[in-house]
Amino acid sequence: SYYCPRHRINEMFAASKECEYTYPYASEYGGQFTFGVEIELESELDADFVENVMSSDLIAGWDKDPSLEQDGVELQTNILDMSKLTALQQLVEGIPHYGENAGGHIHVARTAKQCASRWYWALHGLDASQCERLNMRHMSDDYWCRLGHGEYTGKHTAINDEHCDTIELRTFDCWYEDSASKLVPAIRWIRAMWRFFEKHPRGTVKAKTIEQYASCMADNV
Repeated sequence: SYYCPRHRINEMFAASKECEYTYPYASEYGGQFTFGVEIELESELDADFVENVMSSDLIAGWDKDPSLEQDGVELQTNILDMSKLTALQQLVEGIPHYGENAGGHIHVARTAKQCASRWYWALHGLDASQCERLNMRHMSDDYWCRLGHGEYTGKHTAINDEHCDTIELRTFDCWYEDSASKLVPAIRWIRAMWRFFEKHPRGTVKAKTIEQYASCMADNV
């Protein structure tokens, strides 16, 4: 038997589960917007949440993360489209506590028209209040997500360009019960920007235009 929820989680998440994605990011969808979320946990979770995670088609796998405290774990979602967003928010609502070291990185499908520098200008166009509403932290606590022009590599950047199939937006803070309501607006903003970039070949849109569109979308999602 387990004498507290934390020990039950430790036992159930003790072995990592390698991610098993159900479909690729871009090819099957013919350019449709898809995304994936890294949900880092440092919470005391109940058994129902753990069982839901293990049976959910939203979650592709999980593993320990050395950046988290001893009992922390990172859940990696499947490759999702917008139809799964409400269910993902409901899952996040089951995480009761903020993780001091936890983040909620979001991956977006890479195409020929998506590039890190475009996403840089999108993030650069937001003000502090817009970032707060979208659960972004690069303007308030940027230790793990510094937004620097041309700095698109590694774990201390707001935009990580190291992945073959995705661009990783690392600006997002921990996803849990109190930030769950920001998940839908955040994904809607990402989708709006992704679609905007898809409509315009690289080199055809000025940085200022990207900034203005990003700000407008942040106020409308």
